[in-house]
Amino acid sequence: MQLLEHEAKSLAAAVGLPVPDGRVAGDPAEAEHVARELGGRVVVKAQVPAGERGKAGGVCTADDPTQASAAAAELLGRRVGRHVPTSVLVERHVPHVREVYVAVTVDGRARSAALLLGAHGGVDVEDDPSRISVVPVPVASGLRPWHVWNAAHDQPDLPASLVERLVPVAEAAYRLFTERRAVLVELNPVLVTEAGDVVAADVRVVPEDALTAPAADDPSARAAKEYGFDFVTLDPAARVGLVSTGAGGSLLLVDLLTGAGAPPINFCDIRSGGMRGSTDRLVCVLRELRRFDHLACLAVNVFAGITDITEFTRLLVRAVEIEPPTVPLIVRVEGNGAEDARRLLDAAGLTYVRSLEDLVDAVAATVRNEPAA
Repeated sequence: MQLLEHEAKSLAAAVGLPVPDGRVAGDPAEAEHVARELGGRVVVKAQVPAGERGKAGGVCTADDPTQASAAAAELLGRRVGRHVPTSVLVERHVPHVREVYVAVTVDGRARSAALLLGAHGGVDVEDDPSRISVVPVPVASGLRPWHVWNAAHDQPDLPASLVERLVPVAEAAYRLFTERRAVLVELNPVLVTEAGDVVAADVRVVPEDALTAPAADDPSARAAKEYGFDFVTLDPAARVGLVSTGAGGSLLLVDLLTGAGAPPINFCDIRSGGMRGSTDRLVCVLRELRRFDHLACLAVNVFAGITDITEFTRLLVRAVEIEPPTVPLIVRVEGNGAEDARRLLDAAGLTYVRSLEDLVDAVAATVRNEPAA
């Protein structure tokens, strides 16, 4: 779903984002050679198209070339998440005094981009979404310095001197986001050195077409394409089935659920605006998700700015009657007509929550309480 880190960093450097010096290595001997060229302490990182590599054991530090070779040998011979790396990125270690979070993604509700800013970065940043400020970025203006300052207003731990350093970082991230037609550009962490310089230690870029191109061996994706929506199987052994709309918002929910210990089986963009009164897409996705043996919960997250969310909810209720779920279903609807939609959910006996954070918490709790298949 995303570019490899070294690919993303090459694009980032091209738009002026500061990244550590480094090079890709395909075997331990090459990793040793790169480490010797860089000199000093290095970081060796498995190159796989997935986040949270640190938690999965995909990142090692090495004090000398010999250790870098050994780290590469270990990483190239092990599974990192669902992937086995065929290369590693060897980078110069950057001493730092703090980490922050910067990202640009799609805001489906505002029909624009959104800047995400957090005073703290690293592997656990998504465990608490309330720590991240979200500021819409209108297409007409693009990202401007005041968007960064507005986001920083809700981050009292960010001093003004650091915000000034983050403005060009955010602007470059937005430029990369628009030029590459991405649904996500994430810099996490952005390292802050003792001298006050900032360096993007990790860069994630998810192009739009990466979310909409079905794998040849993914029957669920092919079925979804027949009905005009997007379904990508992420982890068939996971336990959460996802029904959502908007590529950026759906991707954000994937990350939030994964951070909460409830990674989803799939990515889904149901494209609610094109349903035109038909339950076909919803029935299709509910039917396809039932095929996964470990399914323990269904999460529905749909928002609409122009589309009447009440109409979507009527279709959801009807689809559930046609294809009744065999596991708990938790719904979050937001947008035009949301209160009427929630009354429909009440009448149908369907469980709903009001906020994205509540949805993530409820799904994670359900998965913990449901026995594994």
